[in-house]
Amino acid sequence: MTDLPIQDSSSSWDSASSLWIPHHAANVWRFYFPIKNEELEMEDIKGHIAFLVCEDLILAPVKDQLDGSLSTSPVTTVDLGCGSGFWAIDVADTFPDVNVLGIDCVPRQPHWVPPNCSFWWDDVESDWTSDSRLVYIHALELALAINDWPRLLSQAYNNLEHGGWIELKYFDYHPRRESFNAGKAIATSASDPMSQFWEVINYGLSVLGVDHTISEAGHILSLVEKAGFQHAVEREFNVPIGRWSQDPKLREVGEFCAFLVSKGAHIIADMPLRVGLGWHVTAIKQLVSRMRDYIYSQEAKIHQPYLTFRVVYAMKPV
Repeated sequence: MTDLPIQDSSSSWDSASSLWIPHHAANVWRFYFPIKNEELEMEDIKGHIAFLVCEDLILAPVKDQLDGSLSTSPVTTVDLGCGSGFWAIDVADTFPDVNVLGIDCVPRQPHWVPPNCSFWWDDVESDWTSDSRLVYIHALELALAINDWPRLLSQAYNNLEHGGWIELKYFDYHPRRESFNAGKAIATSASDPMSQFWEVINYGLSVLGVDHTISEAGHILSLVEKAGFQHAVEREFNVPIGRWSQDPKLREVGEFCAFLVSKGAHIIADMPLRVGLGWHVTAIKQLVSRMRDYIYSQEAKIHQPYLTFRVVYAMKPV
């Protein structure tokens, strides 16, 4: 594999490159969802939804450690599976004294970035070697992309400074809907075209060897605790699919989520259904079409469907 820094030649790549020495990864092209321009757009929308629901770039209590005025030497934060690099760039702008390094399998990041932001092309599941003061590790939407979570978390633990934090953000793609009983909202599974879509997608992922249950409540939290991290927290945010919420912010979130699920459906369905289950392309298109029609239907407004967005963060003991 070619070591490929993605940064403008006038910026400080030479100083940043010593922060991370990647090893060759034999399975760097192992993707269950294709990398296309549409997919890149979907990843950016996921990042925007994450920022809207979390109302911040970082939820872990690590900001004091990222404040350069409180540190005697430079510290580093790493964004695993950084995608287009939007989170890494925003954090680099927010914390100009922190070295921010984005890692991804695909060189799709911009060349013009803040001087304290760099990108590296590698598989995050390959061996890590870091000689920097790594105080914070961030990952968005890697729940279904990691083959060996215990190994990844072990590497994260071993490379973090004592007192450093890891933060993992991901969607749970098991849609639910709101039913009201005596004024109390209760999450219930739904037998509608969208839930049927995700049911068959998750089955196809299982055939491909992907554990889709990893994104359910408590699963990644348990793995993080087993890896040795302490003060672990799991937070949940309900993300509406569509503009049915009475809350203005959630209506905006719901609009983005409906666009995400609707436009990205054919990308999501391709590998699990065509490769995993052997479906013909016509059958896949029919399934996707029914799900898209449902999202913008009156029935969906009544059912009020949503996905759960989870954030798990924890600290390496001091």
